[in-house]
Amino acid sequence: KTVLFISVLDKFHEFKGLDRLLMAMVDVVKEVPKAKLIVGGEGDLLSRYKKMATSVGLESHAEFLGYVPEDEIARLYNRCDLFVLPSISASQETFGMVLLEAMACARPVVSTEIVGVAEEVKQHGAGLIVQSRDERALAGAIIKLLKDEDLRLRMGAAGRTLAKRKYSWSQVALKTEALYEGLIKEE
Repeated sequence: KTVLFISVLDKFHEFKGLDRLLMAMVDVVKEVPKAKLIVGGEGDLLSRYKKMATSVGLESHAEFLGYVPEDEIARLYNRCDLFVLPSISASQETFGMVLLEAMACARPVVSTEIVGVAEEVKQHGAGLIVQSRDERALAGAIIKLLKDEDLRLRMGAAGRTLAKRKYSWSQVALKTEALYEGLIKEE
């Protein structure tokens, strides 16, 4: 039962909420003892997060991979059961590209309401959205998905459909072209 989190692990990216996820995982492993958090990313806070995981009793339930080469990231998404982005700052977290990457790999996502794509995740049933800074709600959403394989598969498929239909390169190119055409017409 693998939960994935990927980010740069430095002061600038603390708003991604890894500390909240580590605290939520304490409750997750009580309910789902085989749950494991995989953390991809490097930065000057990596040792702090490792120490935090140990201090809350997650040493056998958290694995820190460090730097993950770009060509390995899709493999990580494809091997996890779900992806989590527990961002805590609306002024810093904008879109949430990692959620799209996970959905493109047909993985359900758990995120907070402040992430730009959160409303679409909710509308399309591609994952579960919780209030930021609510570790209990975060843990509950993770537990719900880890315990319900059918729900994970349905949400993963919905996310894949959303990513392909709205965010594929061909769709982005069409939207960009339409934007430019609109700007030309305004002149």
